[in-house]
Amino acid sequence: MPGEVIMKPRLKMTMTAIALMSLVAVSIMAQEIPGGQGSEGFDQREIDLRLIEKPIVVHSKQDGWAELPAILTTPQYTYVTYDVRQGYKSHLYLARISRDDGEVEKIQIDQNGEIEFQPSITARGDGLWIAWTSYRDDEWAIRAGLIDGLMVVRKVTISEGDGLVSHPRLAVGDGKLAVAWMDWKDRVFAVKARFLDDSGDDTLTIYASTTSVARPDIGSLGDGRWVFVWDEFINGHYVTRMRELTDGRLGSVGTLSSQEAGNSWEPHVAANAEGLLVTWHRVPRGSDRTQPALTIPGVIKVEDGIDRERDDETWRVQSFTSRAGDLWIAWVTRRMCRSTQLFLRKVGEGGLSQICKLEFRMPKNFINWFDMELDRFAAIAWEYSGSIYYGEFKLPRLKIRGIPEKARFETVSPPQTPEPVNYSISYAGDVLKVYFGDYHNHTSFSDGRAYPDISMNFARYRRGLDFFCITDHDVTLTPGEFVWTRAVAKALSDEGQFVCLHGYEPSKGWAQHKFGHWNMLYFDGGDVFQYQEGMTPHDLQAYAKAHDAVLVPHHVAKKFAPYAWDYFDEVAQPVVEMCSIHGVFEMYEGHEDDRSMVEGKFIQDGLGMGHKFGFVGASDYHNCFGSLLEEYGLTGLYATSLTLEGIHEALKKRRTFALTGGRIIVDFRCNGHLMGEEIEGGGNLTFSTYAASSDTIATVEIISWGKPIYEQQFNQPEVRFEYKTVSPPEGAYYYLRVRTAKGDFAWSSPIWIVPSGQ
Repeated sequence: MPGEVIMKPRLKMTMTAIALMSLVAVSIMAQEIPGGQGSEGFDQREIDLRLIEKPIVVHSKQDGWAELPAILTTPQYTYVTYDVRQGYKSHLYLARISRDDGEVEKIQIDQNGEIEFQPSITARGDGLWIAWTSYRDDEWAIRAGLIDGLMVVRKVTISEGDGLVSHPRLAVGDGKLAVAWMDWKDRVFAVKARFLDDSGDDTLTIYASTTSVARPDIGSLGDGRWVFVWDEFINGHYVTRMRELTDGRLGSVGTLSSQEAGNSWEPHVAANAEGLLVTWHRVPRGSDRTQPALTIPGVIKVEDGIDRERDDETWRVQSFTSRAGDLWIAWVTRRMCRSTQLFLRKVGEGGLSQICKLEFRMPKNFINWFDMELDRFAAIAWEYSGSIYYGEFKLPRLKIRGIPEKARFETVSPPQTPEPVNYSISYAGDVLKVYFGDYHNHTSFSDGRAYPDISMNFARYRRGLDFFCITDHDVTLTPGEFVWTRAVAKALSDEGQFVCLHGYEPSKGWAQHKFGHWNMLYFDGGDVFQYQEGMTPHDLQAYAKAHDAVLVPHHVAKKFAPYAWDYFDEVAQPVVEMCSIHGVFEMYEGHEDDRSMVEGKFIQDGLGMGHKFGFVGASDYHNCFGSLLEEYGLTGLYATSLTLEGIHEALKKRRTFALTGGRIIVDFRCNGHLMGEEIEGGGNLTFSTYAASSDTIATVEIISWGKPIYEQQFNQPEVRFEYKTVSPPEGAYYYLRVRTAKGDFAWSSPIWIVPSGQ
């Protein structure tokens, strides 16, 4: 069934080097490297590559935010498939680019789709095959389509059901089309594969586990041999796993990465006549910097020294087989979201070639996804800020030079997971227990590192949190990424032990109109509510209330996105962020010389306007591995149970306290009323306070109208006291501020005095 064909005239794709637009740097074409084998005298100079011509715009973000390009080339055409966000849906597209004149033709693959994403592409004798993840009517599926020309001539449902499926990868071998994917059902994760040929098809479970398994890849070694790789979270860290299938018989499961080398995830496999190459992301133990790693099983393993030591971080790592049969590793790095570089190395049994570099110069953004096909000329498709680009560059002639000297990392043992805190109270007929969590984190689905499931597992097993939420930015978060994150949150939640919320961060459009940033926390349904011109925070608040969500104002006094207190709604926004990695937002005092803060936007300013809200803290982590080194913001709360319902009730009732990082217990009451509540009428007040920490508590203060009315030094790990004061004015608020000897802070939610009968 053909789709609409869109023709766009482009410059002819010649092999003559011409000046490029500013998106890609111009440099000298690489020449062959002289020299022999061995790591001694390894030439560390990089070879600069360049695109042959201006990149072709395959898709503009004006037509919807695009992601996850997958590429395949023929002598006449380059094919790029990708998915595009369109409202609350995402659809799958295939673009055909003429390698003669650069003309682009497109079709939409899914004619009746809802949320279609994560495409993979390959070629077999009968045409092009595309497989992807599909989410329709609350059910998951892996679907595939056969393309002839620009027509979908066959559709196949590879797997479907009520469980989560994702990350399909395609390979062709022995005339068969193979699809591998991740499957989750009944709390079991699995790598599955389906083989299709003219005689029929078979589906196998390659590996199954109750631990988190994801991101499989597949490669064909010919003669009935297939190899599968995936990542798995085992004993508190991620490892790369592999299993071979020969003539329908599964071999043993092997672990390729070394535990001593740190965490590894998202493996890719490539094969040639001599064997196979597996690559993956790696974070050294005690570090937070992502690096590429590789192995040729049984020949070499390099988990350090592939990248240059001065690079900031690796963003994507993939392995490729060129049409000549050579094995390559490619990855991209980024520097503070402001520039992206592509690196390549040829890989052989004897080691690695010199590094090749393609520099991308982009205004304050980075390449998130890319894919390549390697021939004499390399074809590359990439996503940049929601648009898809295509270009070609010439591969240099390289020699294998042995393994270069390893980069030197300061490798330290990560800190121990914090001990569980066991503190509960009896209040209003309920038993309330203290739980700690972080509701604000980013992943590779926006401007963070790694994937949501990696962050969730680290939150539970390494950070020792009770509840957690991924809140990627609305402007980049696609429907597929959002529903996948929500499904993984459900899969990794374990009520009574660990709870994952789902949400996102309303940010760019709102901040551009001086409304600020929030975190939208869902406990049931809800989508990404995109900003549209003319909206105000009232629209976002109404959406939050319609879904019984919790909307949390974020970094309220930060200059790049200050919060608009005039729009405050205490029903939609029962709590406000006190602290995060961006700082402490209690009061302007102490920030007078900080040009990144805005006077009049702080927590005490909001309280002074008569707004009522509880206090919470969150990290705003963009690197889940950095959380192993230091905490920047947490929320403590009193809940009847460690469930979605219990956390939702605690946030709505403002039974919360904010923490800069240390697990401090705060129990603050007035006349028997718990923090976050309102007390009617006047009369004398009696405050009862309990605070405890593994660190020494240095000072405790009771704050009212922005000033301490009580302050005491304690210098002990546990304090308990009462403080009495005379009848306060109506509208007064009181909260507790605790400081430890190490400089950690905790703030209880306020207690308010309101007129009788209000």
